[in-house]
Amino acid sequence: MSTFSGSDRGSGPTIFDIFNRPLADFVNGRHAESFRIDVKLSGGSYILKADLPGAKKGDIKLGYADGVLTISAEHHRDEGDDGQGYIVREREGGVYERSVSFPDVDPEKISASFTDGTLTVVLERAEEPAGREIRID
Repeated sequence: MSTFSGSDRGSGPTIFDIFNRPLADFVNGRHAESFRIDVKLSGGSYILKADLPGAKKGDIKLGYADGVLTISAEHHRDEGDDGQGYIVREREGGVYERSVSFPDVDPEKISASFTDGTLTVVLERAEEPAGREIRID
């Protein structure tokens, strides 16, 4: 997680703060942040919310296999952008992926929506098999 430091003026980071961040924030020349998620349990369902600013609905892929939900999204740079004139450029294009384990979910009862840059996935928990008493012969 990137943090900005050095600005005590309360107006947010300055251009100098951005350039003085530790190099550990970067991986292979790209900013190492991924998209953020929240997961809560509500009744018999998990509700996952993921912030995917700049992504379009058609660029988001969801998959569920072997108890793992995988979210991938492709973010494109603005068309016709030649990259000239920028002092700071952190908004990269690329593919972002995140996987979360939900082993007790019914795969047939997963639904998703995407509104205003937020992906919401509702994963209904599978009914637990009813226990029973076993008679010993």
